[in-house]
Amino acid sequence: MNSRSIGWRHLGGGAALLLVCLTISFASHGCSSAALRSWGTDEVVLYGAGNANVGGHRDFSVLFLVKNVVGLENGKYEVRQPPLWETAPRRRGRDGIDEVELRSPPIIERARHDGEWGWWDIKVVDVPLGKAQNPVSSFFKRTTGDGSVPGEFRRIGVSVIRGSSRDYRLMLWGEDPATDHWLRIGVVPVGRGSQSAARAFVKFVVLPFAFAIDVGLVPLAFAVLLLAVFLAVGRSVPVTLTAVGALFLACYPFVLISHAREQADIARALSPLASMPLDALQTPGGREFELTIPTDRQWQRIVHRMGPPSFLVVPANTADIDNRRTYAARELGVSVSVTRSGSAVTLTPTSDTPYAYSADTKNNGFKFAAEAGDRVVISAQMEASTVPPKTALIVVPNWGGLNMWDWMDGAAISHGIEELLSLVAVALGLLLIGSAVLVTRRGSLRPRRAG
Repeated sequence: MNSRSIGWRHLGGGAALLLVCLTISFASHGCSSAALRSWGTDEVVLYGAGNANVGGHRDFSVLFLVKNVVGLENGKYEVRQPPLWETAPRRRGRDGIDEVELRSPPIIERARHDGEWGWWDIKVVDVPLGKAQNPVSSFFKRTTGDGSVPGEFRRIGVSVIRGSSRDYRLMLWGEDPATDHWLRIGVVPVGRGSQSAARAFVKFVVLPFAFAIDVGLVPLAFAVLLLAVFLAVGRSVPVTLTAVGALFLACYPFVLISHAREQADIARALSPLASMPLDALQTPGGREFELTIPTDRQWQRIVHRMGPPSFLVVPANTADIDNRRTYAARELGVSVSVTRSGSAVTLTPTSDTPYAYSADTKNNGFKFAAEAGDRVVISAQMEASTVPPKTALIVVPNWGGLNMWDWMDGAAISHGIEELLSLVAVALGLLLIGSAVLVTRRGSLRPRRAG
């Protein structure tokens, strides 16, 4: 049997293995792991805390992700804290739990334009219904990213209740520092879930299997197919091993290039779009400067990942990254007006700060909205006679502090895992290339038969 027939036999085996693996992969992951994960989760899931910048961090809302609930469009919803629930009259419920008496119960509404923090934000606690009477755990020392201070607000607890007929309700709890227990604020009906009961199987069986297929069998099947193709077209074993080894070696520079691109995206997302020294704003009538919201490919890539940002106009110093801070616009007498493509823009005073900047005061600057490609003109003036050194009025995109932290932290973790796997691939590549060298040497040293 000649080498070409052996090669085609390998090709058939490799193709069959690849077909089987790809079939399993597409069955479990072809819909994409993200889609399966979304489908496998419950219809109503706690997402975290939100803030529409009304009342500051003391007036945050509770965010939920809702899908496949009859009568509700899939998406993000919120339940806002009832006003003055902390001082409302209390009564003892039928189950022995203290609850507040409200004139009108809280309601669930669509959270289309609400700012957000992550699902793990400490302002909102997922309270299992059976543990609602347990003491409240105040384990944290400070909040993350939004400038609030422990003790300035009372946390909200939430129990997501799924009834026997798949009717969902939200039980809202409020922290009572006086008793160190939860107060029941109210019960919010959501609706009936209509999702397939197979989601539990998907969540606990198919997703792990899909992950194993992606990181193991599919690359292995691809390698087998590649080997078979090289043998089928008459390539020698050393050439085949060298080619596959080179492919594995290429994983490491690919990971480095991918990481460098992501780090460049992060740096771009954090960089001010424009700045003007504060001392230049002391002139009569102030100064005017303009910018165009980016539309380039990198910016579009960031927006695709993070969503469209709002924009902050804040006085800040230009020191090194470890000492950056913002200043209160009101204390410096900074007044700002903004036009967007020739039309006046409503500016909202905000306590938000750019990522990695500290703040000692509230209402640091102003927030406005704009779309990619908009030409933005900013007119600013400062009344204060003294200016802090090395300071400027900066315009910076606001992606959300916790969202940026999540991206940067996830990028660091992912890079660590990918770099480790790429080093394993490099070792495998070197082993294959070394094997090719040994096979070649063995072939050259083997005595030839006399003709």
